[in-house]
Amino acid sequence: MNEVVAMGKSKLLESELEQIEKELKQKPYQYQITVHSRIQLMLVGINRSKIKQGDEIYKPDALFLKFLESIRANFKNNLTAHQMAVSLNTTEAKLNELSKLHTGRTAQSVVHGLVASEAKKAVYV
Repeated sequence: MNEVVAMGKSKLLESELEQIEKELKQKPYQYQITVHSRIQLMLVGINRSKIKQGDEIYKPDALFLKFLESIRANFKNNLTAHQMAVSLNTTEAKLNELSKLHTGRTAQSVVHGLVASEAKKAVYV
């Protein structure tokens, strides 16, 4: 589902990439949080550019991203893919479809992988 979105000369992207590079080299306190935030800012800029061009944002990606965010936000609750689907007002089948499309794995497998990843981060923070 990769695509090219024409951005033209974007000072925002250039500036953010420079700041990300600086953060990754220096690794100051909580640098991962700032890198993540800068990437989110860049993605917002890209989406705005895409909308200006008259394109729509691919809706299933939005649902899949909400699914991933929900896993991360609730990793301590150890929810199942079915419980995640209910909380997102969708079906487990739809989450499985999106998970297989984007990762090649089932939704429950994605849940297990992200829960393990988030738990490891929590231990080391």
